[in-house]
Amino acid sequence: MRKNDWIFSGIAAFVFIIMIASNVWLMTMFLSMRILHMFIYFAGIVIILLTLTHISIHQMGKREFIKKDWIKNHLLFWIMTDLHTIIMIARYIHPNDRQGGLIPEFFFLIHVLMIIPVYLSYRVTYYQKHELGLSFILHVSIYAMLSFSFIQLVIQTMQ
Repeated sequence: MRKNDWIFSGIAAFVFIIMIASNVWLMTMFLSMRILHMFIYFAGIVIILLTLTHISIHQMGKREFIKKDWIKNHLLFWIMTDLHTIIMIARYIHPNDRQGGLIPEFFFLIHVLMIIPVYLSYRVTYYQKHELGLSFILHVSIYAMLSFSFIQLVIQTMQ
């Protein structure tokens, strides 16, 4: 990986950590039923994810899909996988009863199983033509599962 990839990875990881930590604020908005604030929050998350996805895809212009670069081609996916793993480990380290049943574990399993289609995506020409839209949908869905797991960890910690 090049220096630009490392810098982008560090910035993206920092942004994701801030976004995940902001889920505590989202919980207070749900409890106080601030509909307008929730709408602004979700719009901000979508804009940030779209911007990160766009930058990760187009930062170096058109790129060739090479099998050996499949991790670099999906860098945001891997950053979110690392963060999701850390949250799941923290969920089991913390001694209180686990909240949400097995739903966070199921979401993590889905996240891990998404590695297969992400790995094989370079073979599909449809993905190559619509990479921004499909990657954005992937990032939003993975972020939603990651946020749910984090919220369950926060609730477990607060008990």
